[in-house]
Amino acid sequence: MMTNRMLAWLLTVIVCPAEAAQAQDKQHMGNLIAELDGEVAELEIFHGPIMGFIRSMASYRTGFGGDGGLISIEALPLQAPVGVHPLQGMAVLRLEFSAPAPLDASSPADEIIMNYVRDWSAGEEEPDLVFQSTDDVILELERLDFTEGAASVAGMVAGTLCPHDINSEETDVVSAECFEASFQFDTALAPFAPAVPVETPPEAGATADVAAADDSPVTMNVLGRVTATLDGEPHEWLTIAGEIQGGQGASANWQRTEISIPTFADSFGAIADQLSPEERAQLEALDEMFGGENNPMAEMMGQITGQPMGGQEHINLTISGHDPASPNILTEQVLAIDVYLTSMDVPIGTPIPAEVNYFVEASGSFIPQLFYVSSDGGSEASVTFERLDLEPGGGHATGSFSATLCRMEGARLMDGPDLSDCMTAEGRFDTALVEEDPISF
Repeated sequence: MMTNRMLAWLLTVIVCPAEAAQAQDKQHMGNLIAELDGEVAELEIFHGPIMGFIRSMASYRTGFGGDGGLISIEALPLQAPVGVHPLQGMAVLRLEFSAPAPLDASSPADEIIMNYVRDWSAGEEEPDLVFQSTDDVILELERLDFTEGAASVAGMVAGTLCPHDINSEETDVVSAECFEASFQFDTALAPFAPAVPVETPPEAGATADVAAADDSPVTMNVLGRVTATLDGEPHEWLTIAGEIQGGQGASANWQRTEISIPTFADSFGAIADQLSPEERAQLEALDEMFGGENNPMAEMMGQITGQPMGGQEHINLTISGHDPASPNILTEQVLAIDVYLTSMDVPIGTPIPAEVNYFVEASGSFIPQLFYVSSDGGSEASVTFERLDLEPGGGHATGSFSATLCRMEGARLMDGPDLSDCMTAEGRFDTALVEEDPISF
């Protein structure tokens, strides 16, 4: 469930260089007619440059499990306001569905959120006054089509908008200055997470001919996003999937690992026919002592080895965010979150231990030149899942994390982290997951 996480337009930013954004013209997608406290305003929905970024102001994504979906629509006044922030007057609509696929105009929405940015001073990072809908929003869809390449939506929403504190997760009204509003919309929809080009440099030591052949963009699919502040500075990363160094991989993934500790019967069963009757009787006696999970000797061995006799399964979950503005998107300015799970039953809403690493500069070898780690320094890193679906082949993870990251240099790896050079990291993630092939030991 979405509370008041800033504004919904944060979901639709497509990162690209500012120069490219300035060079690209707007592409009309649709219109939104807003009636705000009796006054009517016509707003435009488009794909194009906004604030130095290329953005699709109307986007969608379908449920990663096959059902459900999300629509985010943003619209700006036809005439840009003068003397204020360019986004003043923006209307935002977010629709969430959990109904079975395929979705259409008759599918009920589980969550409907309307936003209106009334005041935003020029040069300020955050708006001065944002209105948000209360829970009693009416939705009437005339068209809903998620056909790839031709997705669109049309309809109307109406509700009560009240001032809200955008710096808080609370949804309580902070003022009595509420008014009735409606948005009538008709627009094309772009995919929520379009593919991004990734430059993959040739491996170290490659010849000039090989380097020239490999120096081409590789298209990666975007799975989701990670946002965080590092020492108070905001950052954003993408989780990606596609061909990486000749194989398929995903930066947000989970993997099942099985560690087996054989019983005595497993270890010696293959040579049982070579044993004398007396040796076989001794083996059977040992197997009875260690052969069950409830056996005291088996429990003692489990405590010594850290694993129960017969083996144990656990799950490694990795969410690695990559910065498209990085000189090497795969290895530099990468934020990695690793969580070790002992079962599929993960507590929701409860912090659990994690490892968080920030790789700043690569070195050409498997050890980075400069990176920050959460282990062995500062307070323990943690992750809090709001949603974690681990399904055959994929899944989805949404939540937050916090850590204290301390500097390490590859050239001084044995010195450990520099506890005098640390920074705080706090952020959120919302990403699809890919299941990696399980491994066994």
